[in-house]
Parts: sequence; C-alpha cells; structure tokens
Amino acid sequence: MRVRLRLAMFILMSACPLGFLACADEAIERADSLVGKSVVVQNVYRSSGGVTITKLQSGEEVEAARKALQAALRKYPASFISRVLNTVYVGSELRRTDVGEKENWGGLYRYQDKTIFLKFTGDALQFEGVFHHELAHGIYCAFQTCFDEDAWLAANPPGFQYTGVIDAGPPTLELLQQGFVRPYARFSLHEDIACLAENLIGDIDDFSKGMGRFGRIDRKARVLVALYKAVDPVMTVSYFRLQQATAARIADAASASAGEERGRPLCVLAQSERGTFLGNFKEGDRVTLFYRDGDKPRSRTTLTFASESPPNIALCRRRKVRSEPELTVLATVPSLTRERPFTYTFSEACAAVLKMGGEAPVAVDKVKFEVQVDRSGRH
Repeated sequence: MRVRLRLAMFILMSACPLGFLACADEAIERADSLVGKSVVVQNVYRSSGGVTITKLQSGEEVEAARKALQAALRKYPASFISRVLNTVYVGSELRRTDVGEKENWGGLYRYQDKTIFLKFTGDALQFEGVFHHELAHGIYCAFQTCFDEDAWLAANPPGFQYTGVIDAGPPTLELLQQGFVRPYARFSLHEDIACLAENLIGDIDDFSKGMGRFGRIDRKARVLVALYKAVDPVMTVSYFRLQQATAARIADAASASAGEERGRPLCVLAQSERGTFLGNFKEGDRVTLFYRDGDKPRSRTTLTFASESPPNIALCRRRKVRSEPELTVLATVPSLTRERPFTYTFSEACAAVLKMGGEAPVAVDKVKFEVQVDRSGRH
C-alpha cells in the first residue's frame, strides 16, 4: 500500500527493562522517506467529514512542518506506517464540528480512512508528540486484539475508573505514581494509551530516566511496546532506542557544522530545579538572549514595544566537580524586550542553563526567549 503524506498549504503528503541498544538494520526503509516519494504542495483549505483544517500561511511554515513530520516519521519503519496510516494533513488551524465536541484541537486521527490531522504552531517537539499520540490511536484501533487490556488495567490503581473528563493540566508526582503521565490520560483507555505513546516513543531514553521509573507507568510501557511489536516485529525497545540515538547524532552534527545558531526559541520554567538547558559552550563563545513576547518571532525590521521579561532570570553553569553546587551563577539577566537583548561571552568551557529563581510576578512561571549563539570560541 502506498502512503500519501500531505501538508497543508497541503503537502500531499519484552519483559526486559527499557535498556539495551541493537545494531541498525540498514535494509529497513524509514517511514520519513515516504514524504519525499509522494509529496505535492497545494495551497488549499480543506473541510471533510466534520473536520476543518486551514492552510499554512507561508512556504517557510510548510518547510518547517515538513521537517517536523519527517522527524516524527523517522522513528518508524515504512512497513509499520503503511499498516496504520494513509494520509497526514497539517495546517495552521484545526476544528471538528461534531455536536458536543470541543472546537480547538492539536491533532485528530480519523479511523475510517486512516488519516491524521495535525495543527502546526512552529513547535517541532510538541508537533512530534502530537503525531505519536494520534498514531497510537490508529494502532490501537486497528490492532486492538493484540493489546493486553487486562495487563494495562491491572497497572491502574485498584478500583480506578476512567473519568471522561478533559483535563489539560500538567503532570504531577501523585499522578505519575498512580500510573498516568498527565491528567488527560485519565479521560479514557484510548487517551491513556495515546498519552503514554507520545512520551515513550518521542524520546525513549528520557522516558526511561523519568516517567518510566514509576512502577505502574513502566508496566504500561511494556504493554504498549508489546502492541507495537505485534504490529511489526521490528518495533522493539531496541529499535526505538536506535532511532533516538540516530536523531541525536544528526542533531549534534548539524550543531557542530553551523557557525551560528540564530533565532532558536527557549522556554525557561520556574519549576525546573536544574534550570533550562541552553547548550555546551567553549571559552570565547557568545550567547545573546532576546525576550520573546508570546509566540511571535523577533523581527529586526519592525520596531516592537514588548512588555519586559521578569528580572529573576540567571545565566548559570552546571557544576564540573562534585564539591561545587549544582548551579553556579555566571550573570543575572536584566529585564529584556525583543529590542533590548542581553549578551554574554563565556570565559570558560561549560554547560550553561537559564534558571528562574526568587520571587516572580503573579502567575509568571515561564518565560520565552530567542537565543542567538556565536560559536567563535577556542577548541
């Protein structure tokens, strides 16, 4: 079966721990190759079967969405995708008009024609997570007989019943201990499976070090991987680890070959005890921060008066030896706007983070910056 992948403007487009790494099978055709084989760009608006998706607004957005979709598909072999997916539509707005349904969606899987609808906001990591989430719906729908529902439900707390209530809140320690990666996972069995998939498949190593350490979630992860393996024997934990390692090598190579990094978005969270990772730097490297007001990218041609970032952000380095504190403050970041940046030149090689500390204005628990890095330091 040939898979058509479309982007809107549209691009037509077992029991072992989560541990070891297998050798690559070069004969496996990656699913991201399907994008290049059957892509035609059309500047259209589409409404079908109660689902309405609006075109992307520029060629740059289309290209960014195409790359984000390829990154998501790169986790899967083409043989796997062709079993559960025919078409992907990606646009700037996504609505479902069924009676009783919410209006705004990040993604939808339509069972009748194996189609995924995705909203692209420019956040590639969030987009990839939504893709894994929606694809999991399709996998469960098509291969439900291969899913060990009893084992999954046994991992829930005794007497638990899914709520049917939409809760978009963040994960909590209590929820993780109960076996749910975020509140929305308690909505239904389908959403519990999909929420786990978006966290597990996107970055299996990070999952195993974080959420996967909780016993109930680990038990569910084993059931989920067993389902994927039943669909296609190649889809083992080792396979997912291999895709993640490959993606990391590609990212590292791209970073090393670039003389400059411009316009990279960064979100600093008050809840992050170790700060938000900024990068690894050499002596002489220079980083410039611009405050990012909302989700709009910075423009050098338009004068914009943005509200200021809170004055409680610090540029820190992570400790180099055990005797040092976890974070050492290198500089305090003053209040910024998109037109008033902050630049710092590193006097030593280090891993740097941005940390929000002290008292913050009411309800300010995250701040967005744009990062520009000039890598002219010594090797």
